[in-house]
Amino acid sequence: MITITRRPSIYTTIEKQDGYAKILVALYDVSECNIVLITSNSRRNAYPVEMVIEAKKKGAKVICIINLKHSSATSSRHSSGQKLYEVSDVVIDNCSEVGDAVAPVEGTDAIIYPTSSIANTFICASINGEV
Repeated sequence: MITITRRPSIYTTIEKQDGYAKILVALYDVSECNIVLITSNSRRNAYPVEMVIEAKKKGAKVICIINLKHSSATSSRHSSGQKLYEVSDVVIDNCSEVGDAVAPVEGTDAIIYPTSSIANTFICASINGEV
């Protein structure tokens, strides 16, 4: 699992590289008994695409939650050029904005408030409730 709660600069670098997902799939012993849930707002980094490919090689089913609008506006960083929604079994659009921010910060060019965080939390909780 990649998370930015500790040492965010390391993880944001790792998620752009091929090879890390294969290690995690082996470490967590992913198999046909598993459903893998991946969230990636832009879907452009190598790690999420590779995670889907590696999990599916082990027989797992993969659900991805992405921002389709953002996905359409960017290119893939995975070496295959594939996009997350092209390799996943189930694709859920979190309906966020391109850039994943909606609130301008007065007096700056910055925009904050990532809508995908709220949408992804709701979607994951809904999936959990249904399961």
